[in-house]
Amino acid sequence: MSGCIECVKAIPVFSACEIQEGDHIVFAGTVYDHHAIVESKLPDKRFEIIEASNTFFGVVTGVFFGKKAIIGKSTRLFNFATQNIRVIAYRVRPFTRKETVQRARNFVEGDGTSGKYDYDLLDNNCEHFATYCVTGRKFSIQVTKFRLTSSLFWKSGFIGISDESIRNEKQHEHGIICKQCFEINKLLFDVNFMPIKKAADVQRGNIIRYSYWNLWHDAVILDIKDVNESHVTCYIAHYAFCGILSHRTIIRDELRVYFDGSFKLLEYGPPDYNVYDIENVIERASGRLGEQQFMLFSNDSSHFSRWCKLKREKATYDDRL
Repeated sequence: MSGCIECVKAIPVFSACEIQEGDHIVFAGTVYDHHAIVESKLPDKRFEIIEASNTFFGVVTGVFFGKKAIIGKSTRLFNFATQNIRVIAYRVRPFTRKETVQRARNFVEGDGTSGKYDYDLLDNNCEHFATYCVTGRKFSIQVTKFRLTSSLFWKSGFIGISDESIRNEKQHEHGIICKQCFEINKLLFDVNFMPIKKAADVQRGNIIRYSYWNLWHDAVILDIKDVNESHVTCYIAHYAFCGILSHRTIIRDELRVYFDGSFKLLEYGPPDYNVYDIENVIERASGRLGEQQFMLFSNDSSHFSRWCKLKREKATYDDRL
C-alpha cells in the first residue's frame, strides 16, 4: 500500500445502506475531520465505531508535551441529510473488512497496546490509526494535503495551490501519488486553455476557468443572459464560497465573462476527450445544485466541472465505484 492520495478516495454517502462493517469512515469533528473504523451497524442510522479519541485540550498539549490517546468504542447516530459523511475507498486494500475490524479491536482489547495510542497531531492522529487498520501502513491524507498546500503557498501563492498541473508534478516529486496516477492526471490536465476573446467562445455547456478569490476556479456555463461588446453575462454552476462560517455550495450564479483574456475556455472535445452533449452537461450540473461536499484536491470546482463534462470510466476503488 503506497499511501498515494489518488489511490484513496473519500466517497460521500447519503444513507446507512452505503456504509459497511469494516469501512473507514470520516465525519466532522470539533476542529478537524474525524476518522474511525465501523465495527457494526445498528438500527436507526446508528453505528458502533472504533476510534483514536482525544480531547481538544489533549491535542493542544500533545503538540508540545506528548500525550497518549485512547482507542475506544463509541456509538454514533448520523444525520445523512445534514452531516458530511464519507467513506474512504481504497484502490488496494490489503486487509478485508472483517480483518480490519479485528485489527481495530486488537487495540481496544489491549493486544500489546493496552488501548493506548501515542497520539501526534501531524504524524499519528485518528486518520493514521484508521489507515493502519485497513492497510498496515500509517498515513494521513489531511496532513499530506496540509503540508503540500503550505509548500505550494510559500512558493507560488494562492494560484500555485489551485494549479492542478503544478500540484500533480509536486505530488509525484514528493512521492505523494504513484506513477500510474501521475500519468493519468497528466493526460487529464493536459487540456488546452483558450483565452476567451469573443462572444462565440462562450457557449452553453462549456467549462471556463477564471480567478475566483485569488484561486483558479472552474465553472459550467448553464445559459447566456446577454451579450455586450466587452463581455457576456451568463449563468453558471460552480462551487461557490458562501462565507467563512458556511459550507462551500454548488449554486447557480450570474457571471460576467470579459473578452480580455483573463477568462479561459477549457477545450474538452474528441478525440482526446469523450464528452457529454450540451443538454446532458447542463442536466448533470443542475442536478448537483445545493450540494455541500466540497473537498480541496478531491471534490473542488475542477472535479465538479469535469464530472459534468467528461464521460470517464470509473476506476475500481474498493468495489465501491
